[in-house]
Amino acid sequence: VALEICALADGLPLAVELAAAHARALPLVDIRDGMADRMRFLAARDPAGLPRHRSVASSLDWSADLVGEPARAALAALSVVDGRFPAEVALALTDRAVLETLVDHSLVQFDAAEGRYLVLDTVREYAGRLLAASGAGAAAHRRLLDWAVGFAGEVRAGLERAAPDVLRRV
Repeated sequence: VALEICALADGLPLAVELAAAHARALPLVDIRDGMADRMRFLAARDPAGLPRHRSVASSLDWSADLVGEPARAALAALSVVDGRFPAEVALALTDRAVLETLVDHSLVQFDAAEGRYLVLDTVREYAGRLLAASGAGAAAHRRLLDWAVGFAGEVRAGLERAAPDVLRRV
């Protein structure tokens, strides 16, 4: 169960630490179940210490403030993508410079071997809240849909003949 909790915390040190703090009073299964609402559950009960360390949400607020509004808006837009995604998906939602800023600040991960990006579930949940608050959710979904329609058009012929390079892209 402890491994499940760490996975739900995306291995983020602060998230793991805040989840572990509940172990003084809760069984591990209750901690795991509490992770269903990470942002609420991963908040320190003791307000001592740096404000950005009091909760995962406050730490992410601090990070989002550091990157500025364009990157914060891009992070919110990227919350509509689940799992690993290629640069072409990211660039349908933001530009390369802003994407690099998000990677530089560890808000988005980049796997150079795969050439794919990832927004950790904890960060994606936070970014989804930013997106909802901004009212830009429909626009982000539309940009992703436009990319998907274009992509489907590009690969249709290759899928029909089961071309290995196209199957790999899909």
